[in-house]
Amino acid sequence: MGREAFHQLLLNELRELYSSEGLLLQALPQMAEAACAEELKKAFENHHSETQNQYQRLDKIFSILGEQSAGPKSNVMQALIAEVSKVIVSDYPDEVKDAALISAAQCIEHYEIARYGTAKTFAKELDHTSIMEILKVSLDEEGGTNQNLSNLAEGGIFVSGINRKAKG
Repeated sequence: MGREAFHQLLLNELRELYSSEGLLLQALPQMAEAACAEELKKAFENHHSETQNQYQRLDKIFSILGEQSAGPKSNVMQALIAEVSKVIVSDYPDEVKDAALISAAQCIEHYEIARYGTAKTFAKELDHTSIMEILKVSLDEEGGTNQNLSNLAEGGIFVSGINRKAKG
């Protein structure tokens, strides 16, 4: 595959990420507001701050490449956020809503992890070491956010409430 074609693949990945992060910046405050458990609210607020940093890093990458960030809106992220929106407007009990929010958020995280990993691989193949390092920071953050969501779920932020209600 020619270098220019590979460069275009990298740009496509970066534009997809840029659009995805922009959409997520709009959705995360709504997710935090919809969360019932304080720990989950805080996790979404922290993720919003991380996402702002990731968005700025992507701006830096486009600047390094001398390219525009503009591209089509991410259809995949729009669909993932639509799933979150369904949870937000649901009439689920608090614990179930939090569980559904975690599930939807982890789908988003897994998508972002895949995209950042792919972009990082393309940057490596094109010998864009500085871009690869910038993408690795965001990739590591996405992995940490995903792990944090898993920890909240496994720590019982909603299961303990379900068990208390069942025993009560």
